[in-house]
Amino acid sequence: NRFEAYAQDPWIKEKLKAKTLTKKRQGELAMMQADSYVKGNEYDRAVKVLEKNLKNIKGRLNKARTYFLLGQLLAEQRKLARAYDYFKKVSKMNTEYELIFNSKIRSVRLLVEQQAGKDDANQIARELKKMIRDEKNVDYKDQLYYELALLDLKKDNYTAAISHLSESVKSSTNNARQKALSYFLEGKIYFYNLADFDKAQAYFDSASTQITKTDPQYLEISTIGASLNEYVKNKRIVHYQDSMLGLSNLSKPALDARIDQIIEDEKRAKEQEESNLRNGGNQFVDPNLNDPFAPKASGGFYFDDPAQVSAARLEFQRAWGQRANEDNWRRKNKEFVFANKEEEVIDKDADSALVEKYGKKYKYYKDIPASDTEREWANEKIKDAMFAIGQIFDKKLSVPDSAIAAYKRLVARYPDSEQALKARFALYHVYQKQDPYKADEYKDFICEKHPASIYCKLLKNEDISEQLYAAANELSSAYNALYMTYKSGEYETVINFSNFLLSKFNEGKEIPQVYYIRGLCFGELGNLDSLRANFMRLRKDFPKADVTPIASRTLDLMDNKSGSSQNNPPLNESKNEPDNPAVPENEKFKDFVKEAKPNERMFVVLLVDKDAITSNELKVKTSDFDEQFFQTEKLSVSIFFYQNKQHLVYISQFRTAPEAINYMKIMKGDSRFKALTETPGSQLVFISPTNFRVAYGNQRFADYYDFYDQVILPSVIK
Repeated sequence: NRFEAYAQDPWIKEKLKAKTLTKKRQGELAMMQADSYVKGNEYDRAVKVLEKNLKNIKGRLNKARTYFLLGQLLAEQRKLARAYDYFKKVSKMNTEYELIFNSKIRSVRLLVEQQAGKDDANQIARELKKMIRDEKNVDYKDQLYYELALLDLKKDNYTAAISHLSESVKSSTNNARQKALSYFLEGKIYFYNLADFDKAQAYFDSASTQITKTDPQYLEISTIGASLNEYVKNKRIVHYQDSMLGLSNLSKPALDARIDQIIEDEKRAKEQEESNLRNGGNQFVDPNLNDPFAPKASGGFYFDDPAQVSAARLEFQRAWGQRANEDNWRRKNKEFVFANKEEEVIDKDADSALVEKYGKKYKYYKDIPASDTEREWANEKIKDAMFAIGQIFDKKLSVPDSAIAAYKRLVARYPDSEQALKARFALYHVYQKQDPYKADEYKDFICEKHPASIYCKLLKNEDISEQLYAAANELSSAYNALYMTYKSGEYETVINFSNFLLSKFNEGKEIPQVYYIRGLCFGELGNLDSLRANFMRLRKDFPKADVTPIASRTLDLMDNKSGSSQNNPPLNESKNEPDNPAVPENEKFKDFVKEAKPNERMFVVLLVDKDAITSNELKVKTSDFDEQFFQTEKLSVSIFFYQNKQHLVYISQFRTAPEAINYMKIMKGDSRFKALTETPGSQLVFISPTNFRVAYGNQRFADYYDFYDQVILPSVIK
């Protein structure tokens, strides 16, 4: 360290040995030695060397800084009385004012910690208010109000503390860290003491915009703040979908009148906001302009109220996502700027029928459910959000009472839903720590009403590894079965099965495809309203899915917005299969075709016993193999169950059958697959989409293997 390096200097060593250093040099050496001890967290040694050499430390500023450092070190060691004495010494010196002020603040904070009663508190408060009135402290008012808030908290006076913290923020001039601490403390009051999580979120969110990653409070602010943001997001989903469901029950005249009232309220709020900003802002402006059903608040300048600013930020991010702070942020091409800033731009993905009917008002109607299916979707969103709120309280914020209340609200509102079952399972675990008898009630209910569920098995400590393994592949496997059923023309079956899938699975890459196929089936049955509803759901909730552009074009076509239907493909592919010449007469070969359609791609399918390898290992092996030998082909790999006995590895796509054969030849010789492909019961074949629909959809892969050996291969290998 610096002291040791300094002490190694030959001249210093000689002087130390002869003990001929001047007092001033001894003081400087003591300060360097103390600095070394502080860096090594040896506070007691630092205090001893400084106190021993106080008389040798020369210069008013050096002396003041030494007193201040001694006060800090002694306070850290909880030697509060001695620390207070040193801080008072600094405050009485004629030196840098910032050092004097910080010493006074430290003195006050020590008095707050040591106060004996009400009289002490009043004396401290008077001292702080006196400092606030001092013109020299105009740039320090934020810190003084913060100290008053700490004094209030000692008396459990949360209202006064919040008031003083608000004054601290308003008084802030250039101290971002102090503003962050004031926001942080107010957020903690709302979170820990008042259990007002909406306001706590707002203040944690505001603190996060001021704090830096090097601050000691950063981790707590960022961690709790992120969870509270998630809580508010889900709460807004519940509130918004409830509002939309309420509007959907109104008659058309009543709905139109309500929308007109909302527009008028927004117009007045916008005018009030502009007036406030022009006049310096003396009144509150409701930031939730896009949510007319949000609870209203009052009091305070808008940009001084983090609850309102945070709500507006969340609303902005909900609509636009994360955006850079730059001019013309909304435009992709920032080279051009419209002169008329009041002009509203209609979203290109808006429902064209709504735009045609309502014009610029369409945005107020677009989320109102218009059918039973859409109402079902709204309720699904509410269920998911309500369960998410319970999980946030339970797992992330560790506030069990709030978690219990959230779970119980879900169970009471949707008692027979999958989410309610999960909520009861969660309640069992929460009550295990609070009320074991209540926990047993939930356990008994789950196992009585849902004995085959994974939750009952968990409660009984039964092995669920097989069930979990199957669940991981269930959606992918189920989707492929759904697709095959659709291709076979069983549209009613697809609709019923898709209802089950969408109620059971909340996420997964196949979910957009499920909505797409579901919509096509409604179209095939002539129910265009339900087709539209499914495709609108796709466009709104899954804008980046592969099938969404197709759904959007179909919606445009239905509304006559994208040209003639002669230029667009039909909703369903032609069901005319190619001729099947020279196929032996064999009942097992029924429905299989020898020749592929023109330009039809091939797939390679590998089936192996599910006990021979895990699904994840198989996916890794196949992906690594493709990366090594077929990197330029951009092959896709999917794995799902077949008859609950085998993994079915589905590798796509190959332009021709010889390309697929070459792939299989290399795979069979690869060390990663040699044992798997030679295992009894395993099969490696290529297959056309037409034959795959028959083999997988009708569970006839055994028949296809014979067809492949006797018909397909002889026709390719001549």
